[in-house]
Amino acid sequence: MLTQEKQFYLTELAGLNRMKWELTQLPAIDLGDYIVELPPEQRAIAFRLLQKDKATDVFEYLPPDIQEELISSLHAADVRQLIDSMRPDDRAELFDELPARIVRRLLQQISPAERAATATILGYPEGTAGRLMTTEYVQLRQGLTVGEALEKIRQTGQDKETIYYAYVTDDQRKLVRVVSLRQLLFSIPTALIRDIASDRVLKTYTETPQEEVAQLMKRYDLIALPVVDREDRLVGIVTIDDVVDILEEEATEDIQKLAGVSGGDEAALSPPRVTLQKRLPWLVANMALYIGAASAIAPFQQVIALVPVLAVIMPILSNASGTVAIQTLSVTVRGLGIGEVTVADTFKICGRNC
Repeated sequence: MLTQEKQFYLTELAGLNRMKWELTQLPAIDLGDYIVELPPEQRAIAFRLLQKDKATDVFEYLPPDIQEELISSLHAADVRQLIDSMRPDDRAELFDELPARIVRRLLQQISPAERAATATILGYPEGTAGRLMTTEYVQLRQGLTVGEALEKIRQTGQDKETIYYAYVTDDQRKLVRVVSLRQLLFSIPTALIRDIASDRVLKTYTETPQEEVAQLMKRYDLIALPVVDREDRLVGIVTIDDVVDILEEEATEDIQKLAGVSGGDEAALSPPRVTLQKRLPWLVANMALYIGAASAIAPFQQVIALVPVLAVIMPILSNASGTVAIQTLSVTVRGLGIGEVTVADTFKICGRNC
């Protein structure tokens, strides 16, 4: 006979099973939004219901504060498995947001290979291609045939960030050629990679600013861009999903700077202290400008008293000049953001608008 306690337990179990089934039907990004909207005490429960691969994908879409909360809520074994299965670039991005003590503990828990890959990425300065790249890519040797290359991709490519491009290196790991999956599929199996791969390789260096990387990939419609060190050795690739995030960040930064928000990285729900810190410099500058303008007008009070219409015209002219300045600033800042103009065009722009 079922007691009331057992009936309640079975009801709860059925509810969890139903919830687990429903969660598996959602895309990872929608699951991330769903978990964020849950009460804090239910987030860890919902996350534990996910399968291992799905949990890793969902975790990468969560905001840093929710990621840190889940790391504190989950068992050590679950955290180790989760962090170890993340892609190196996503793991490095997570470690950038976490406190140093938690990062040190997590680094000791993951496998040596993943630890080395993460340490490599974290060793490059923020905002560079090296910090943005992933170390998971398909690497081939020139002496392979097409058939051997395809077999290698089948065996090792499942966990790579992308397999649409394979990068051909020499014995010193220097990048010499690139071949697409399309070329491999439509070539005869006995053909050598060196004969079908292109030697016109677009690449970037680890120290290249991420904005330049994004503009390069946008210009040439690339879905991945190889990253090499100073000796032209292949160390990673930047993929299109990371570039989309960069372009969004840069557009947000440009818009906020246009509005006088210093830094260009204020969030809508930032604490008042952060908001004040970001906006105060521009507000103080505006106040100084208005005080200067009022001081310049003060000696002409008698003239204004004799010609009252001047009191009406001055605000109109001031507002019109401010509007023209904002329009010019908007076009110029946006042009800088998308690479349409450069610093070398400074005098040309000043000549057009002065």
